[in-house]
Amino acid sequence: MQWKPQAHLLLILFMASAVPVSAQDHDAGMINGRMWTFDQPPLEYFNVEYGFVPDDTWLEETRLAALRFGGGCSASFVSADGLVMTNYHCGIDAVGKVTREGENLLRDGFYATTVEDERRVPDLYVDQLVAMHDVTGEIIAAMAPATEAEQAFAARDKAINEITQRYSADGLHCEVVTFYSGARYSAYQYKRYEDVRLVLSTELVFAFFGGIYDFWSYPRYSFDCDFFRVYDNDKPLRTQHFYPWSRGGAAEEDAVFVVGNPGRTNRLTTVDVLAYERDKNVPNLVRLINDRKEVLETWLRAHPEESDAWFDELFGIVNAQEAYSGRLLGLRDDELMEMRADFDRTFQHALKRNPQEWEQYGDVWERIREVTQAQYEIADDLFALRTGGLGVSTLVTRATMLLNWLEQMSRADEDRDERYRGERGRIMGQTLTGPIGTPMELERMTLTRQLQRMQDLLGDDDAAVRLALAGETAEQAAVRLLSQTILADSVAMQDIVERQSLDGVDDVLIHLAGEMQPRFQ
Repeated sequence: MQWKPQAHLLLILFMASAVPVSAQDHDAGMINGRMWTFDQPPLEYFNVEYGFVPDDTWLEETRLAALRFGGGCSASFVSADGLVMTNYHCGIDAVGKVTREGENLLRDGFYATTVEDERRVPDLYVDQLVAMHDVTGEIIAAMAPATEAEQAFAARDKAINEITQRYSADGLHCEVVTFYSGARYSAYQYKRYEDVRLVLSTELVFAFFGGIYDFWSYPRYSFDCDFFRVYDNDKPLRTQHFYPWSRGGAAEEDAVFVVGNPGRTNRLTTVDVLAYERDKNVPNLVRLINDRKEVLETWLRAHPEESDAWFDELFGIVNAQEAYSGRLLGLRDDELMEMRADFDRTFQHALKRNPQEWEQYGDVWERIREVTQAQYEIADDLFALRTGGLGVSTLVTRATMLLNWLEQMSRADEDRDERYRGERGRIMGQTLTGPIGTPMELERMTLTRQLQRMQDLLGDDDAAVRLALAGETAEQAAVRLLSQTILADSVAMQDIVERQSLDGVDDVLIHLAGEMQPRFQ
Protein backbone atom coordinates (compact mmCIF):
# COMPACT_ATOMS: atom_id res chain seq x y z
CA MET A 1 0.00 0.00 0.00
CA GLN A 2 1.20 3.51 -0.75
CA TRP A 3 0.33 6.56 1.34
CA LYS A 4 -0.27 9.22 -1.29
CA PRO A 5 0.33 12.88 -0.45
CA GLN A 6 -1.61 15.89 -1.69
CA ALA A 7 -1.08 16.79 -5.33
CA HIS A 8 0.09 20.43 -5.41
CA LEU A 9 3.61 21.79 -5.34
CA LEU A 10 4.69 23.62 -2.20
CA LEU A 11 7.70 25.60 -1.12
CA ILE A 12 8.86 24.79 2.40
CA LEU A 13 11.47 26.78 4.31
CA PHE A 14 13.81 25.34 6.92
CA MET A 15 16.82 27.00 8.49
CA ALA A 16 20.14 25.24 8.60
CA SER A 17 20.38 26.21 12.27
CA ALA A 18 16.87 24.87 13.08
CA VAL A 19 15.49 28.30 14.02
CA PRO A 20 12.28 27.99 16.10
CA VAL A 21 9.07 29.86 15.32
CA SER A 22 9.77 33.48 16.16
CA ALA A 23 7.67 36.37 17.43
CA GLN A 24 7.87 37.83 13.95
CA ASP A 25 6.38 34.60 12.58
CA HIS A 26 3.45 35.02 14.93
CA ASP A 27 2.97 38.71 14.15
CA ALA A 28 3.20 38.11 10.41
CA GLY A 29 0.56 35.41 10.57
CA MET A 30 3.11 32.69 9.91
CA ILE A 31 2.07 30.72 12.97
CA ASN A 32 0.65 28.23 10.47
CA GLY A 33 4.15 27.16 9.49
CA ARG A 34 6.74 27.93 6.87
CA MET A 35 4.97 26.37 3.92
CA TRP A 36 3.69 28.20 0.84
CA THR A 37 2.48 27.54 -2.67
CA PHE A 38 4.25 28.99 -5.66
CA ASP A 39 1.06 30.93 -6.43
CA GLN A 40 1.65 33.32 -3.54
CA PRO A 41 5.17 33.27 -2.10
CA PRO A 42 5.45 35.80 0.78
CA LEU A 43 8.33 37.84 -0.66
CA GLU A 44 8.11 40.63 1.90
CA TYR A 45 8.24 38.11 4.73
CA PHE A 46 11.32 36.47 3.17
CA ASN A 47 13.00 39.86 3.00
CA VAL A 48 12.17 40.94 6.57
CA GLU A 49 12.91 37.62 8.23
CA TYR A 50 15.82 36.29 6.17
CA GLY A 51 17.11 39.13 4.02
CA PHE A 52 16.36 37.14 0.90
CA VAL A 53 13.99 38.09 -1.93
CA PRO A 54 13.76 35.50 -4.72
CA ASP A 55 13.08 37.03 -8.12
CA ASP A 56 10.76 35.57 -10.76
CA THR A 57 13.63 33.72 -12.43
CA TRP A 58 14.64 32.01 -9.17
CA LEU A 59 11.06 30.99 -8.43
CA GLU A 60 10.53 29.64 -11.94
CA GLU A 61 13.78 27.68 -11.99
CA THR A 62 13.04 26.24 -8.55
CA ARG A 63 9.52 25.20 -9.58
CA LEU A 64 10.50 23.69 -12.94
CA ALA A 65 13.29 21.61 -11.41
CA ALA A 66 10.80 20.02 -9.01
CA LEU A 67 8.66 17.05 -10.06
CA ARG A 68 5.70 15.04 -8.92
CA PHE A 69 6.69 11.39 -9.14
CA GLY A 70 4.11 8.79 -10.14
CA GLY A 71 1.11 10.90 -9.12
CA GLY A 72 2.15 11.61 -5.56
CA CYS A 73 5.73 11.63 -4.31
CA SER A 74 8.19 14.48 -4.46
CA ALA A 75 11.12 14.29 -6.85
CA SER A 76 13.44 16.59 -8.80
CA PHE A 77 15.65 16.85 -11.86
CA VAL A 78 19.28 16.71 -10.71
CA SER A 79 21.16 16.78 -14.02
CA ALA A 80 20.90 18.27 -17.49
CA ASP A 81 20.25 14.85 -19.02
CA GLY A 82 16.98 14.05 -17.27
CA LEU A 83 18.25 12.36 -14.11
CA VAL A 84 15.55 12.30 -11.41
CA MET A 85 16.05 11.82 -7.68
CA THR A 86 13.33 10.68 -5.28
CA ASN A 87 12.98 8.73 -2.04
CA TYR A 88 13.47 4.98 -1.84
CA HIS A 89 9.91 4.33 -0.71
CA CYS A 90 8.57 6.37 -3.65
CA GLY A 91 10.32 4.02 -6.05
CA ILE A 92 9.19 0.76 -4.45
CA ASP A 93 6.40 0.03 -6.94
CA ALA A 94 8.56 1.00 -9.91
CA VAL A 95 11.47 -1.17 -8.80
CA GLY A 96 9.10 -4.09 -8.33
CA LYS A 97 7.79 -3.71 -11.87
CA VAL A 98 11.23 -3.99 -13.48
CA THR A 99 12.49 -6.82 -11.26
CA ARG A 100 13.20 -9.90 -13.35
CA GLU A 101 12.99 -13.56 -12.50
CA GLY A 102 15.61 -14.56 -9.98
CA GLU A 103 16.18 -10.97 -8.80
CA ASN A 104 15.22 -9.19 -5.59
CA LEU A 105 15.95 -5.57 -6.40
CA LEU A 106 14.07 -4.15 -3.41
CA ARG A 107 16.41 -6.03 -1.12
CA ASP A 108 19.63 -6.05 -3.15
CA GLY A 109 19.40 -2.76 -5.03
CA PHE A 110 20.09 -1.99 -8.68
CA TYR A 111 22.28 0.25 -10.78
CA ALA A 112 22.63 0.59 -14.53
CA THR A 113 26.26 0.54 -15.62
CA THR A 114 25.36 2.06 -19.00
CA VAL A 115 22.44 4.05 -20.37
CA GLU A 116 21.36 0.94 -22.26
CA ASP A 117 20.98 -0.91 -18.95
CA GLU A 118 18.41 1.57 -17.61
CA ARG A 119 15.05 -0.19 -17.34
CA ARG A 120 11.84 1.48 -18.50
CA VAL A 121 9.11 1.30 -15.85
CA PRO A 122 5.63 0.45 -17.17
CA ASP A 123 2.94 3.06 -16.39
CA LEU A 124 5.34 5.35 -14.50
CA TYR A 125 5.27 9.08 -15.21
CA VAL A 126 6.55 12.31 -13.69
CA ASP A 127 4.79 15.68 -13.80
CA GLN A 128 6.43 19.10 -14.11
CA LEU A 129 4.35 22.11 -13.05
CA VAL A 130 4.73 24.53 -15.96
CA ALA A 131 1.92 27.05 -15.34
CA MET A 132 -0.59 28.18 -12.70
CA HIS A 133 -3.82 30.11 -13.24
CA ASP A 134 -6.05 31.69 -10.60
CA VAL A 135 -9.57 30.49 -11.47
CA THR A 136 -11.22 31.47 -8.18
CA GLY A 137 -13.47 34.11 -9.71
CA GLU A 138 -14.76 31.79 -12.40
CA ILE A 139 -15.67 29.02 -9.95
CA ILE A 140 -17.20 31.33 -7.34
CA ALA A 141 -19.28 33.01 -10.06
CA ALA A 142 -20.56 29.63 -11.24
CA MET A 143 -21.65 28.77 -7.68
CA ALA A 144 -23.23 32.15 -6.89
CA PRO A 145 -26.74 31.58 -8.36
CA ALA A 146 -27.26 28.38 -6.32
CA THR A 147 -29.66 28.57 -3.38
CA GLU A 148 -28.83 25.14 -1.91
CA ALA A 149 -25.47 23.64 -1.01
CA GLU A 150 -26.01 20.63 -3.28
CA GLN A 151 -26.66 22.92 -6.24
CA ALA A 152 -23.59 24.98 -5.43
CA PHE A 153 -21.35 21.92 -5.29
CA ALA A 154 -22.76 20.63 -8.58
CA ALA A 155 -22.08 24.01 -10.21
CA ARG A 156 -18.57 24.03 -8.76
CA ASP A 157 -17.82 20.56 -10.08
CA LYS A 158 -19.15 21.48 -13.53
CA ALA A 159 -16.98 24.61 -13.61
CA ILE A 160 -13.91 22.66 -12.49
CA ASN A 161 -14.51 20.08 -15.21
CA GLU A 162 -14.80 22.80 -17.88
CA ILE A 163 -11.63 24.52 -16.64
CA THR A 164 -9.74 21.23 -16.56
CA GLN A 165 -10.69 20.49 -20.16
CA ARG A 166 -9.83 24.02 -21.31
CA TYR A 167 -6.35 23.96 -19.81
CA SER A 168 -5.62 20.36 -20.84
CA ALA A 169 -4.34 21.44 -24.24
CA ASP A 170 -1.05 21.31 -26.14
CA GLY A 171 -0.14 18.05 -24.46
CA LEU A 172 -0.50 19.45 -20.93
CA HIS A 173 -2.31 17.79 -18.04
CA CYS A 174 -4.49 20.11 -15.92
CA GLU A 175 -5.69 19.76 -12.35
CA VAL A 176 -7.77 22.29 -10.39
CA VAL A 177 -6.48 22.58 -6.83
CA THR A 178 -8.63 23.78 -3.92
CA PHE A 179 -7.02 26.00 -1.28
CA TYR A 180 -8.30 27.39 2.02
CA SER A 181 -11.39 25.15 2.10
CA GLY A 182 -12.67 26.58 -1.19
CA ALA A 183 -11.71 30.25 -0.82
CA ARG A 184 -9.21 29.96 -3.66
CA TYR A 185 -8.85 27.73 -6.71
CA SER A 186 -5.86 27.34 -9.02
CA ALA A 187 -5.61 25.51 -12.34
CA TYR A 188 -2.24 23.77 -12.44
CA GLN A 189 -0.86 22.76 -15.82
CA TYR A 190 1.62 19.91 -15.83
CA LYS A 191 3.90 18.60 -18.53
CA ARG A 192 3.80 14.85 -18.16
CA TYR A 193 6.78 12.64 -19.06
CA GLU A 194 5.78 9.01 -19.53
CA ASP A 195 9.07 7.36 -20.47
CA VAL A 196 10.82 6.97 -17.11
CA ARG A 197 13.60 4.44 -16.53
CA LEU A 198 15.25 3.09 -13.40
CA VAL A 199 18.90 4.08 -13.01
CA LEU A 200 19.72 3.23 -9.40
CA SER A 201 17.88 1.90 -6.38
CA THR A 202 19.68 1.48 -3.10
CA GLU A 203 19.61 -1.66 -0.98
CA LEU A 204 16.88 -1.88 1.62
CA VAL A 205 19.32 -2.04 4.54
CA PHE A 206 20.94 1.23 3.44
CA ALA A 207 17.69 3.04 2.63
CA PHE A 208 16.03 2.04 5.88
CA PHE A 209 19.08 1.99 8.12
CA GLY A 210 18.12 2.39 11.77
CA GLY A 211 14.44 1.67 11.28
CA ILE A 212 11.52 4.03 11.67
CA TYR A 213 13.15 6.54 14.04
CA ASP A 214 16.79 6.63 12.98
CA PHE A 215 16.29 6.80 9.24
CA TRP A 216 14.01 9.83 9.65
CA SER A 217 16.00 11.51 12.42
CA TYR A 218 19.48 10.90 11.02
CA PRO A 219 19.08 10.71 7.22
CA ARG A 220 22.79 11.34 6.63
CA TYR A 221 23.46 7.82 7.90
CA SER A 222 21.09 6.18 5.44
CA PHE A 223 20.84 6.34 1.65
CA ASP A 224 17.13 6.90 1.26
CA CYS A 225 17.04 7.68 -2.45
CA ASP A 226 16.43 6.21 -5.89
CA PHE A 227 17.42 7.61 -9.26
CA PHE A 228 15.44 7.46 -12.49
CA ARG A 229 15.85 9.11 -15.87
CA VAL A 230 13.27 10.79 -18.09
CA TYR A 231 13.47 10.01 -21.79
CA ASP A 232 12.12 11.96 -24.75
CA ASN A 233 11.89 10.29 -28.17
CA ASP A 234 13.86 7.36 -26.76
CA LYS A 235 16.77 9.60 -25.71
CA PRO A 236 17.65 11.05 -22.30
CA LEU A 237 15.77 14.30 -21.84
CA ARG A 238 17.84 17.46 -22.13
CA THR A 239 16.55 19.90 -19.52
CA GLN A 240 17.71 23.36 -18.52
CA HIS A 241 15.91 23.15 -15.21
CA PHE A 242 17.56 21.00 -12.53
CA TYR A 243 19.09 21.28 -9.08
CA PRO A 244 22.90 21.20 -9.34
CA TRP A 245 24.88 19.39 -6.68
CA SER A 246 26.57 21.41 -3.94
CA ARG A 247 30.05 20.40 -2.85
CA GLY A 248 29.99 22.49 0.31
CA GLY A 249 26.41 22.02 1.51
CA ALA A 250 24.49 24.42 3.71
CA ALA A 251 26.28 26.75 6.13
CA GLU A 252 25.08 27.96 9.50
CA GLU A 253 22.19 30.46 9.17
CA ASP A 254 21.60 29.68 5.48
CA ALA A 255 17.99 29.65 4.39
CA VAL A 256 17.20 26.18 3.04
CA PHE A 257 14.15 25.61 0.84
CA VAL A 258 12.58 22.21 0.31
CA VAL A 259 10.29 21.89 -2.71
CA GLY A 260 7.79 19.08 -3.01
CA ASN A 261 4.31 17.63 -2.81
CA PRO A 262 3.43 17.15 0.88
CA GLY A 263 0.09 16.25 2.40
CA ARG A 264 -2.66 18.65 3.36
CA THR A 265 -1.91 21.36 5.88
CA ASN A 266 -5.48 21.86 7.21
CA ARG A 267 -4.35 25.28 8.42
CA LEU A 268 -7.85 26.50 9.26
CA THR A 269 -8.60 23.56 11.56
CA THR A 270 -9.93 24.90 14.87
CA VAL A 271 -8.61 23.93 18.28
CA ASP A 272 -11.84 21.99 19.00
CA VAL A 273 -11.26 19.77 15.98
CA LEU A 274 -7.63 19.30 16.98
CA ALA A 275 -8.73 18.29 20.48
CA TYR A 276 -10.95 15.57 18.99
CA GLU A 277 -8.03 14.45 16.81
CA ARG A 278 -5.82 14.33 19.92
CA ASP A 279 -8.29 12.50 22.15
CA LYS A 280 -9.98 10.09 19.74
CA ASN A 281 -9.12 9.97 16.06
CA VAL A 282 -5.32 9.89 15.97
CA PRO A 283 -4.83 7.61 19.02
CA ASN A 284 -7.17 5.09 17.39
CA LEU A 285 -5.35 5.38 14.07
CA VAL A 286 -2.01 4.90 15.79
CA ARG A 287 -3.34 1.78 17.50
CA LEU A 288 -4.65 0.40 14.19
CA ILE A 289 -1.29 1.04 12.54
CA ASN A 290 0.74 -0.40 15.42
CA ASP A 291 -1.49 -3.48 15.57
CA ARG A 292 -1.10 -4.11 11.86
CA LYS A 293 2.67 -3.64 12.00
CA GLU A 294 3.04 -6.07 14.91
CA VAL A 295 0.79 -8.64 13.23
CA LEU A 296 2.70 -8.44 9.94
CA GLU A 297 6.10 -8.62 11.64
CA THR A 298 5.03 -11.63 13.71
CA TRP A 299 3.68 -13.36 10.60
CA LEU A 300 6.82 -12.64 8.55
CA ARG A 301 9.15 -13.87 11.28
CA ALA A 302 7.34 -17.20 11.10
CA HIS A 303 7.15 -17.12 7.29
CA PRO A 304 10.25 -15.31 5.96
CA GLU A 305 9.64 -16.78 2.51
CA GLU A 306 6.56 -14.49 2.26
CA SER A 307 8.52 -11.29 2.89
CA ASP A 308 8.55 -10.13 -0.73
CA ALA A 309 4.79 -10.48 -1.10
CA TRP A 310 4.08 -8.38 2.01
CA PHE A 311 6.98 -5.94 1.76
CA ASP A 312 5.05 -3.09 0.13
CA GLU A 313 2.28 -3.10 2.74
CA LEU A 314 4.71 -3.33 5.64
CA PHE A 315 6.80 -0.44 4.33
CA GLY A 316 3.67 1.69 3.91
CA ILE A 317 2.58 0.82 7.45
CA VAL A 318 5.97 1.83 8.82
CA ASN A 319 5.78 5.19 7.05
CA ALA A 320 2.26 5.71 8.39
CA GLN A 321 3.41 4.79 11.90
CA GLU A 322 6.06 7.50 11.78
CA ALA A 323 3.64 10.10 10.41
CA TYR A 324 0.75 9.50 12.80
CA SER A 325 2.92 8.94 15.86
CA GLY A 326 4.56 12.29 15.19
CA ARG A 327 1.17 13.90 14.69
CA LEU A 328 0.02 12.57 18.04
CA LEU A 329 3.11 13.97 19.77
CA GLY A 330 2.29 17.38 18.30
CA LEU A 331 -1.36 17.20 19.33
CA ARG A 332 -0.33 16.34 22.88
CA ASP A 333 1.97 19.37 23.08
CA ASP A 334 0.07 21.86 25.27
CA GLU A 335 2.10 24.80 23.95
CA LEU A 336 1.22 24.02 20.33
CA MET A 337 -2.45 23.58 21.20
CA GLU A 338 -2.48 26.92 23.05
CA MET A 339 -0.91 28.58 20.00
CA ARG A 340 -3.75 27.14 17.94
CA ALA A 341 -6.35 28.41 20.43
CA ASP A 342 -4.73 31.85 20.24
CA PHE A 343 -5.00 31.71 16.44
CA ASP A 344 -8.74 31.03 16.76
CA ARG A 345 -9.17 33.97 19.14
CA THR A 346 -7.19 36.29 16.87
CA PHE A 347 -9.24 35.20 13.88
CA GLN A 348 -12.50 35.89 15.73
CA HIS A 349 -11.34 39.31 16.92
CA ALA A 350 -10.42 40.25 13.36
CA LEU A 351 -13.82 39.13 12.14
CA LYS A 352 -15.61 41.19 14.80
CA ARG A 353 -14.17 44.36 13.30
CA ASN A 354 -16.66 43.92 10.46
CA PRO A 355 -20.13 43.60 12.06
CA GLN A 356 -21.72 42.30 8.85
CA GLU A 357 -19.14 39.52 8.50
CA TRP A 358 -19.37 38.69 12.20
CA GLU A 359 -23.15 38.38 11.95
CA GLN A 360 -22.79 36.03 8.97
CA TYR A 361 -19.84 33.92 10.14
CA GLY A 362 -19.34 34.53 13.84
CA ASP A 363 -21.15 31.36 14.90
CA VAL A 364 -18.89 29.07 12.84
CA TRP A 365 -16.66 28.17 15.78
CA GLU A 366 -19.61 27.20 17.96
CA ARG A 367 -21.15 25.14 15.16
CA ILE A 368 -17.86 23.32 14.69
CA ARG A 369 -17.71 22.72 18.46
CA GLU A 370 -21.17 21.14 18.35
CA VAL A 371 -20.09 18.82 15.54
CA THR A 372 -16.97 17.72 17.41
CA GLN A 373 -19.02 17.02 20.53
CA ALA A 374 -21.26 14.76 18.46
CA GLN A 375 -18.12 13.04 17.15
CA TYR A 376 -16.92 12.41 20.69
CA GLU A 377 -20.19 10.62 21.44
CA ILE A 378 -19.92 8.18 18.52
CA ALA A 379 -16.13 7.86 18.24
CA ASP A 380 -15.83 4.56 20.09
CA ASP A 381 -18.54 2.95 17.95
CA LEU A 382 -16.93 4.31 14.78
CA PHE A 383 -13.60 2.68 15.55
CA ALA A 384 -14.90 -0.49 17.18
CA LEU A 385 -17.52 -1.41 14.58
CA ARG A 386 -15.62 -0.86 11.33
CA THR A 387 -16.24 -3.72 8.89
CA GLY A 388 -13.58 -2.85 6.34
CA GLY A 389 -10.17 -1.27 5.95
CA LEU A 390 -7.01 -1.34 8.03
CA GLY A 391 -7.02 -3.82 10.90
CA VAL A 392 -10.31 -5.48 9.94
CA SER A 393 -10.59 -9.22 9.37
CA THR A 394 -10.99 -10.16 5.72
CA LEU A 395 -13.83 -12.49 6.68
CA VAL A 396 -15.68 -9.78 8.62
CA THR A 397 -15.44 -7.65 5.50
CA ARG A 398 -16.72 -10.53 3.36
CA ALA A 399 -19.63 -11.13 5.73
CA THR A 400 -20.60 -7.46 5.44
CA MET A 401 -20.32 -7.55 1.65
CA LEU A 402 -22.49 -10.68 1.58
CA LEU A 403 -25.22 -9.05 3.69
CA ASN A 404 -25.15 -5.94 1.50
CA TRP A 405 -25.34 -8.05 -1.66
CA LEU A 406 -28.25 -10.14 -0.41
CA GLU A 407 -30.16 -7.04 0.65
CA GLN A 408 -29.62 -5.35 -2.71
CA MET A 409 -30.47 -8.47 -4.72
CA SER A 410 -33.78 -8.76 -2.86
CA ARG A 411 -34.91 -5.56 -4.58
CA ALA A 412 -36.14 -5.06 -8.11
CA ASP A 413 -33.22 -4.36 -10.44
CA GLU A 414 -34.19 -0.72 -11.00
CA ASP A 415 -34.34 -0.12 -7.23
CA ARG A 416 -30.82 -1.39 -6.54
CA ASP A 417 -27.72 0.68 -6.10
CA GLU A 418 -26.02 1.10 -9.48
CA ARG A 419 -23.19 -1.25 -8.48
CA TYR A 420 -25.64 -4.15 -8.09
CA ARG A 421 -27.70 -3.77 -11.25
CA GLY A 422 -27.78 -6.34 -14.04
CA GLU A 423 -24.59 -8.20 -14.79
CA ARG A 424 -22.65 -6.19 -12.21
CA GLY A 425 -24.76 -7.70 -9.44
CA ARG A 426 -24.08 -11.22 -10.66
CA ILE A 427 -20.34 -10.58 -10.94
CA MET A 428 -20.23 -9.07 -7.46
CA GLY A 429 -21.95 -12.16 -6.09
CA GLN A 430 -19.32 -14.41 -7.66
CA THR A 431 -16.51 -12.44 -6.04
CA LEU A 432 -17.88 -13.63 -2.69
CA THR A 433 -17.26 -17.28 -3.54
CA GLY A 434 -13.51 -17.24 -4.23
CA PRO A 435 -10.51 -17.70 -1.92
CA ILE A 436 -10.06 -14.89 0.59
CA GLY A 437 -6.38 -14.46 -0.29
CA THR A 438 -5.22 -14.10 3.31
CA PRO A 439 -3.42 -16.95 5.11
CA MET A 440 -5.65 -18.22 7.91
CA GLU A 441 -2.94 -17.74 10.54
CA LEU A 442 -2.65 -14.09 9.58
CA GLU A 443 -6.44 -13.82 9.55
CA ARG A 444 -6.57 -15.24 13.09
CA MET A 445 -4.06 -12.66 14.37
CA THR A 446 -5.93 -9.82 12.64
CA LEU A 447 -9.30 -10.92 14.01
CA THR A 448 -7.85 -11.27 17.51
CA ARG A 449 -6.60 -7.67 17.45
CA GLN A 450 -9.93 -6.48 16.05
CA LEU A 451 -11.94 -8.22 18.77
CA GLN A 452 -9.60 -6.90 21.46
CA ARG A 453 -10.10 -3.32 20.20
CA MET A 454 -13.87 -3.84 20.24
CA GLN A 455 -13.76 -5.06 23.82
CA ASP A 456 -11.50 -2.22 24.96
CA LEU A 457 -13.61 0.47 23.28
CA LEU A 458 -17.13 -0.81 23.95
CA GLY A 459 -16.82 -2.87 27.13
CA ASP A 460 -17.94 -6.37 28.00
CA ASP A 461 -21.65 -5.49 28.16
CA ASP A 462 -21.91 -4.29 24.57
CA ALA A 463 -24.16 -6.46 22.38
CA ALA A 464 -21.55 -6.88 19.61
CA VAL A 465 -18.84 -7.75 22.13
CA ARG A 466 -21.04 -10.32 23.87
CA LEU A 467 -21.96 -11.89 20.53
CA ALA A 468 -18.34 -12.08 19.39
CA LEU A 469 -16.59 -13.16 22.60
CA ALA A 470 -19.27 -15.25 24.31
CA GLY A 471 -17.30 -15.02 27.54
CA GLU A 472 -13.95 -15.97 25.96
CA THR A 473 -10.79 -13.96 25.45
CA ALA A 474 -10.33 -12.23 22.11
CA GLU A 475 -7.77 -14.84 21.05
CA GLN A 476 -9.99 -17.77 22.01
CA ALA A 477 -12.98 -16.20 20.26
CA ALA A 478 -11.00 -15.61 17.06
CA VAL A 479 -10.01 -19.28 16.92
CA ARG A 480 -13.62 -20.39 17.49
CA LEU A 481 -15.15 -17.97 14.98
CA LEU A 482 -12.72 -18.93 12.23
CA SER A 483 -13.14 -22.65 12.87
CA GLN A 484 -16.93 -22.42 12.62
CA THR A 485 -17.46 -19.94 9.78
CA ILE A 486 -18.40 -20.92 6.22
CA LEU A 487 -17.22 -17.61 4.76
CA ALA A 488 -13.98 -19.14 3.46
CA ASP A 489 -15.78 -22.24 2.09
CA SER A 490 -16.21 -21.67 -1.66
CA VAL A 491 -18.83 -24.42 -2.02
CA ALA A 492 -20.98 -23.12 0.83
CA MET A 493 -20.68 -19.55 -0.39
CA GLN A 494 -21.61 -20.58 -3.91
CA ASP A 495 -24.76 -22.19 -2.54
CA ILE A 496 -25.74 -19.01 -0.68
CA VAL A 497 -25.13 -16.88 -3.78
CA GLU A 498 -27.13 -19.19 -6.04
CA ARG A 499 -30.06 -19.28 -3.59
CA GLN A 500 -29.63 -15.58 -2.70
CA SER A 501 -30.57 -16.60 0.81
CA LEU A 502 -29.12 -17.32 4.25
CA ASP A 503 -31.88 -19.77 5.11
CA GLY A 504 -30.40 -22.64 7.09
CA VAL A 505 -27.12 -20.77 7.68
CA ASP A 506 -26.08 -20.14 11.29
CA ASP A 507 -22.73 -18.36 11.17
CA VAL A 508 -21.65 -16.18 14.10
CA LEU A 509 -19.35 -14.04 11.95
CA ILE A 510 -22.26 -13.24 9.65
CA HIS A 511 -24.45 -12.48 12.68
CA LEU A 512 -21.66 -10.27 14.05
CA ALA A 513 -21.40 -8.31 10.80
CA GLY A 514 -25.18 -7.89 10.90
CA GLU A 515 -24.88 -6.39 14.39
CA MET A 516 -21.90 -4.15 13.56
CA GLN A 517 -22.77 -2.64 10.22
CA PRO A 518 -26.10 -0.89 11.01
CA ARG A 519 -24.60 0.71 14.11
CA PHE A 520 -21.53 1.80 12.18
CA GLN A 521 -23.63 3.31 9.40
